[in-house]
Amino acid sequence: MPYKDPQIAKEKAAQRWLSWAQRNPEAAAQRAKDWRRNHPEQMLHISAKRRAIKLNIPFNIEITDIVIPKTCPITGLELSINQQGSYGPSINSPTLDRIHPELGYVKGNIAVISFKANKWKSDMTKQNIETLLQYINTAPGIEGTTCKSYTTEIIESLTSNG
Repeated sequence: MPYKDPQIAKEKAAQRWLSWAQRNPEAAAQRAKDWRRNHPEQMLHISAKRRAIKLNIPFNIEITDIVIPKTCPITGLELSINQQGSYGPSINSPTLDRIHPELGYVKGNIAVISFKANKWKSDMTKQNIETLLQYINTAPGIEGTTCKSYTTEIIESLTSNG
């Protein structure tokens, strides 16, 4: 029987789902996992909204603001959603980056990048990156060469799957 009030209809549907899930826990878990894998933009949106509430930061993005590119703009890694049997993010999982973290999840301040690149960003400050670049450009290398000659190798190792 359809309900005239959409909120009541939503609540009844949720009750039916919970009842079915309690009777079929394995099937419910698989269905939820499949939904998450098939709706990555929605999952990034839901997770960002939860983090924004937890961190008390601004949030005004919509699902349509989240565009997952084929490759990470920082590492060049092909972005992919975890396949069946894997848990948690892999290095090439898409993640939602706050370009300027203090601004929150607001339009114009988000980008989808790899988990690996987002981890780099969260672990390093601008000063850390500048110090690393200074070291690469000036430190003595093996047998009288400078580290600058190894820059390509270093960048390749940072962007490899390891």
